[in-house]
Amino acid sequence: MLTETQAKEIIQKSPIFHNHWSTKCQTWFEMWRDLRTFKFNSLLNIGALGESEGGNTVRWMNFWRQMFPSIKIIEHLDLDAKQSKVPEKVTVGDVRNIDRFFPPNSWDVVFWCQGPEHIYREEWVDTFEKIQKVLGDVLVIQCPWGSGYDDDPGHYSQSIREGEFEQHGFKVLYNGKENTRDAGIIAYKVII
Repeated sequence: MLTETQAKEIIQKSPIFHNHWSTKCQTWFEMWRDLRTFKFNSLLNIGALGESEGGNTVRWMNFWRQMFPSIKIIEHLDLDAKQSKVPEKVTVGDVRNIDRFFPPNSWDVVFWCQGPEHIYREEWVDTFEKIQKVLGDVLVIQCPWGSGYDDDPGHYSQSIREGEFEQHGFKVLYNGKENTRDAGIIAYKVII
């Protein structure tokens, strides 16, 4: 298991984060500290595969492997994997039907990166329940906080606010300044 100093160094050196210790770095560190005793073997990444050469997805998966070295199996679920350059297996499908693609308890951790804002709020509860069926331990969600990305036509759930994930049983950490493009939410829920 990593020490807190090692975890902070990984976060600070990761190309995903700022080149200084920011609230985003701090929230990811706090989440890691809460989950560090888990021995995750498998991770399912949902969405965000559209970047050329894997882009941020590759950086995120490298980050997860560094923070949780026990992770050996990574797979992705995305609506369209044609442009994906990630090295791991990609299952093409909609998160709202995730239980059609994976049997119960398939994954130790599910990371839904930049996701809930792309479906309607009315679909959240059903989708969360379906994700939890295929999940063994922990669901982690990352999405914008506030209105910073409300100009994106693919964001059907705009202006996600404090309290929305908490009412579904998630522990939630906020970073950046709400309503800016740098504002984010990390919501996570231990299922076991």
